[in-house]
Amino acid sequence: MTFIEQWSHPQMIYLLVPMMAVMLGYVYHLVWKRCRVNEIYEKLGRDPEKKSVKKLCKISALAGCIAFVISTIVTFCVPMRFPLLAFICLLILNLSLCGGVIYYIYNYMRTHGFLPSNVSENVHAFSQDPGFFQVRGRQIGTILFFALLVLALMGPEGAEKTTRLRRTPMIVTVLFDLSRSMDADDVKPSRLDVARDEVAYLLEHSYGDDFGLVYFTDTAVVQAPHTPDVRFIQSFLRRAQTDTMPTHGTDLTLALKTALTLFLESESLNADVIPATRHVLLVTDGETHSGDLDALLAKYQDEGIIVDVLAVGTENGAELKDEHGARLMYEGRPVISKLETDLLEQIATLTGGEFSRIRMPEQAAQKILASWDAHRIGHRPRGMMSSLYREQLYAWFLIPAYGLIVLMFVFPGVIWFVGFVRRRYGMAGAGLRGDDGVSGMSGEVK
Repeated sequence: MTFIEQWSHPQMIYLLVPMMAVMLGYVYHLVWKRCRVNEIYEKLGRDPEKKSVKKLCKISALAGCIAFVISTIVTFCVPMRFPLLAFICLLILNLSLCGGVIYYIYNYMRTHGFLPSNVSENVHAFSQDPGFFQVRGRQIGTILFFALLVLALMGPEGAEKTTRLRRTPMIVTVLFDLSRSMDADDVKPSRLDVARDEVAYLLEHSYGDDFGLVYFTDTAVVQAPHTPDVRFIQSFLRRAQTDTMPTHGTDLTLALKTALTLFLESESLNADVIPATRHVLLVTDGETHSGDLDALLAKYQDEGIIVDVLAVGTENGAELKDEHGARLMYEGRPVISKLETDLLEQIATLTGGEFSRIRMPEQAAQKILASWDAHRIGHRPRGMMSSLYREQLYAWFLIPAYGLIVLMFVFPGVIWFVGFVRRRYGMAGAGLRGDDGVSGMSGEVK
């Protein structure tokens, strides 16, 4: 049996915060409707000396705010080591807080004599009505639906598995720019954040390939050797910051040299492995202070290594800031970082790669993936290769959620329609049989 081993988006648990706000809104609607507070307010509002209802409204609002603040604080402070257990505990806490607000408001009104004498009896009689449980069941079903939906969005995944694919293998070295210019916000929220998301999407949808990761500024550091475990690479990308590197310049020549060295090391360690297509994925804004790239790019052409470029930024650029948030100045003017499109296009063109500029989420990564697939089509598969993956288990929660929707809305409609048809045609049949019976009886009397 497959078990949930990890959650790809555990941060989605924070959707319980707006869910708590919606539940509190429904609490006030329920109490105000069942206890007829609007009628009491209109009745007491005619007497200017009656201030109790206004006090009740203030206390009720304060109780709701306190419950919401408690829920929010606990949600953001709860440890995420076991997301499912944390989710269940937070959901129970939210339901308990909402129930507590209902009890407090109703008890306050009853203690201070705000309720008409027949309201308590009406509420008690309503709770004994079978229809009450139908309404309550729909409320509980709605809460469970949204709870299951949040669990599905959290991305449950099973144990890691291995599959065998017959395709052209590919080895990719990701050169990720961590210079200070990547903190520019001409693309929101920043170039670095957008680039990380784009590379994470590309890694997630490139099956069976080996990836290595190199951070670079005016120095280059190999973070991960070539591996089929993309989760390992993604774990480094999630923590990537511009202050990770000790310096903040940009040297594309050194970065490309480091990628070439990494390819040679991988080939020497795996000499018996089927030859693979080699790619470099250059993720940068293109601002470089390095020397001439021509000789290095000619070597890339000789080696048959393709450089694909993910360009991030805009030609208009944005002002750069230091670690304290102050503007960087040079000769009395703010430093502005701009995307160097011409240089990056030249690198991709000379090596036969794909230039893709990040404009919309995932669009640039999809363009790169399409070029990789097209490249594979032009080559015959060179053997079987292993690919690591995790089974997506969101359907475990999504299917019951849709089942609840069917039970709450579709199934009652079907039952009503069947009952309507039966009453309609059943009554008509009974009327015909009744007429015949009466005629027979009248004939006997005569």
